[in-house]
Amino acid sequence: MSRRFCLILLGVQISLLSSSAFAAEEGRLEKMVDRITPSIVQVGVATGTMEVSTVGSGVVVSANGYILTAKHNITGAAHVFVKTSTGTVCPALFYVADAHRDIALIKAQCKRLTPIAVSKREPLRGEEILALGFPASNMIQGTRDEASVSKGIVSGVNRAIREPRKLEDGEYGDDSNIQPKGWFLREGSSDGSSSLYVESLIQIDAMVNPGSSGGALVNTNGELLGIILSQITNTGSNVGMNFAISVKEAALLLAFSGASSGGNR
Repeated sequence: MSRRFCLILLGVQISLLSSSAFAAEEGRLEKMVDRITPSIVQVGVATGTMEVSTVGSGVVVSANGYILTAKHNITGAAHVFVKTSTGTVCPALFYVADAHRDIALIKAQCKRLTPIAVSKREPLRGEEILALGFPASNMIQGTRDEASVSKGIVSGVNRAIREPRKLEDGEYGDDSNIQPKGWFLREGSSDGSSSLYVESLIQIDAMVNPGSSGGALVNTNGELLGIILSQITNTGSNVGMNFAISVKEAALLLAFSGASSGGNR
């Protein structure tokens, strides 16, 4: 057998092994996503007419009905509802919020909810992550009760976002921290006109869009790392500058719910 033929054969074997390893990893991730999908719910609000509109996503953190979401999803809502991956809709009758971190805890009156496991460690820059939520949930057809999934990496940790108060004609107040002209913060279904200052954020490049806010940022083991909050854009579309609040910032809310880092009760 010639040396050249041996080298070709070795290359084929390495290629086959690599393909097999890739397929195995993709299969593992698919099973993990299937496992945690029931923990991701849609969050809706209703006006006085009781017409429910989906505004964002939420993450089940305890079997007794507690769900983490973005505070801006439910601010000012007369009534809050959640819709599970089975299509069940139920009211959320109680919530407590942390305005400084833009996160809230709601308690849904659903039975047999599936809580997500909470990571014990901080995310690492460059770490692979998945983002799960319901972008454009009122428009996307198909299996709309199951969260969309996007994949990316942690671009940065301990980020802070400051969105100055907008004045008229596109001008900003508080010129101590002006963003580049044309860039704005987009929170869920917001038009970017509200003010927000949040620290301890995880920057990711995984695709998120309005409706994703309140969804889950997880590691490749399916453990919750953070709650998706916002994106920064200069076009109104996604440019890969997306943010989640670290789950460590929700420690008090998790304790209140009966969930804790590394697992749930």
